[in-house]
Amino acid sequence: MLSVRNKKGKRSLLFYLVWMAPGIGVASVTALLGYITFFATDVLGLNPMLVGMLLLVSKVFDGFTDIAAGFIIDRTHTRIGKARPYDVANVLFCISAMLFFFIPDIGTTGKAALLFIIYLLTYSVFQTLYSCAGTVYMARAVDNTEDQISISSVTGLVASLMAIVLAIIFPMLIENAGVNQASWQSMALGICLPAVALCSFRIFLIPEINDAKTEKKQENLGILQAAKLLFSNSYLMFYTLALLLTNIAVTLVGNAQTYYFKYVIGDISAMTAVAMVAVIGPLTIAAFPALSRKMGMRNLMAAALILGAVGRILPMFAPTNMPILIVGSLFNAISYMPIYILCGNAIIACMDYGEYKSGIRGEGIYTCVSGFCSKVGIGVASGVLGLVTALGGYDGTLMEQSASANMSIIISYTILPGLLYLIAAIALRKFELEKHLPEIRAELKKRREANVQS
Repeated sequence: MLSVRNKKGKRSLLFYLVWMAPGIGVASVTALLGYITFFATDVLGLNPMLVGMLLLVSKVFDGFTDIAAGFIIDRTHTRIGKARPYDVANVLFCISAMLFFFIPDIGTTGKAALLFIIYLLTYSVFQTLYSCAGTVYMARAVDNTEDQISISSVTGLVASLMAIVLAIIFPMLIENAGVNQASWQSMALGICLPAVALCSFRIFLIPEINDAKTEKKQENLGILQAAKLLFSNSYLMFYTLALLLTNIAVTLVGNAQTYYFKYVIGDISAMTAVAMVAVIGPLTIAAFPALSRKMGMRNLMAAALILGAVGRILPMFAPTNMPILIVGSLFNAISYMPIYILCGNAIIACMDYGEYKSGIRGEGIYTCVSGFCSKVGIGVASGVLGLVTALGGYDGTLMEQSASANMSIIISYTILPGLLYLIAAIALRKFELEKHLPEIRAELKKRREANVQS
């Protein structure tokens, strides 16, 4: 088993490598899944509004599965821990994602039904479990706040760089694949199978730190009590709103980008230049520990989101100007990094506040919000893109689109995500928890020491 520090008291490089392996695998598969809407419309031949509505409707289930997953994790007590057993969901997520690209030609209804079912398995079940369990696992495997931030930053940096490398490669692969499903299947196998391997071994090597006192309190946590803990935490609610809006914006940009470069720019391979500059975004993660200490997590997140809003609006003034698109892509790549990378740290802070207020540490029920925001963001963005492009008259069977269809693509790629980033930054103004954390954590320490003595 691995511990967070080596014998010299320094962070173990091996620990970092093992911990971040599933993150790299999942990030790679997630990058591939960013092309699902395009694959469904241009390869499977499904109507964009139908695809958007299917993905949006699937999110109705996520409102229940995320809360249910958090509730289940809070009531899990196994020999290897509370959250650790659910790390296997990372593997299942990668396998399920691969199935999207093997949907056979069984008619519109059959293809739509399989798309919906696989989508539910991938996001409502497997992503739900690993998202809800991941932060709890880190909180129980690493008990030092600075270590948690460092681990989140390093893991996020490497996973983001991997996703950007793939974003650079994908446009060329997609250009070559065209509408040939066999080529898409080869691409999916090349991404998903290595990801399965990366996601397979952390569960065996990194133990949880058990807290019998806390676990005893959580055994009798009912679903109504768990929901009350969730919705009564105002700091968590404002952070959740900001995270949800950011997820919608990021997914909307990612989903609209292929259409934008195919029809507005006229060259999908030109996406490579935009993706290459985006590599600068993840490099900023290295500065997050220092910046979060100086600025605070909230201010760092909000400042980046405002930058993202500017980056999205810029291309509206010159839709085919590549230098402007590149600058906009750079700002966009920076915009969501803090709120994503420091998500676990923000939620752990909310856990501390919840325990401080109620005396109960609802771990799983709190961490379900990150998965909920991710999946609902994907669904809403897909639904919005499908609706806006359908209203614009988009037809995936045409080589060229009408002026109204192109304008709908431009709006989806620029104005809509820009507004969402701005509203998310405003929502973060209410996330004022950090200034109270020293007092909260000092009080929690006293309570836990008193419980041990009693």
